[in-house]
Amino acid sequence: MSNKVQIQDIATVRTGYSFRKDPSKTARSGLLGLQIGDIRASRVIQPSRLSSVDWHGSGNPHVLEPGDVVLAAKGDRNFAAMFTDKKAMVLPSSQLLVLSVKNDRKILPNFLCWVLNLESTQRSLAEYHTGTNIPSLSKKVLLDVPIPIPPIQVQEAVLRLQSLWDEERKLTDALIRNREKMLNGVYQRMINGVDK
Repeated sequence: MSNKVQIQDIATVRTGYSFRKDPSKTARSGLLGLQIGDIRASRVIQPSRLSSVDWHGSGNPHVLEPGDVVLAAKGDRNFAAMFTDKKAMVLPSSQLLVLSVKNDRKILPNFLCWVLNLESTQRSLAEYHTGTNIPSLSKKVLLDVPIPIPPIQVQEAVLRLQSLWDEERKLTDALIRNREKMLNGVYQRMINGVDK
């Protein structure tokens, strides 16, 4: 049986930073900029795909820590992605909210990411949107959002099942791509009048 708790009970939430200019290849700070588009394609943040940014703030930037969950705060869908890298220094943009689990004995960070991406959670988050042109989700509002938290053993079982499904989907996609390539070759020979 799952208990529903507010996000503020299981995680701290902070906002990202405003970059003075777009991420580039000329920045020398060693920092990588994470923007909203970088988390749409994958549930795991990939530092190798990010561009460098310079830091112009005071003090040290609050970079992502392994286990942080990043949530898109702008747009129709509030995608969530996990940060797992132990070396990369990644700075999230102001269009993102960063959730850090307070106690991983109550909720696993990757389960938090998984539950945030659920269709039912996405529909719930949409009810908290503000703004007319570009829907927005504030840190203050996110803290009050309730989410289900089953026992840790159930969380682990859900994540194992999701991992198996992800692997199956990858294999299926690869099979479809190979079949398309094969059929395109057949089509080419057919339209060129080559009977092989």
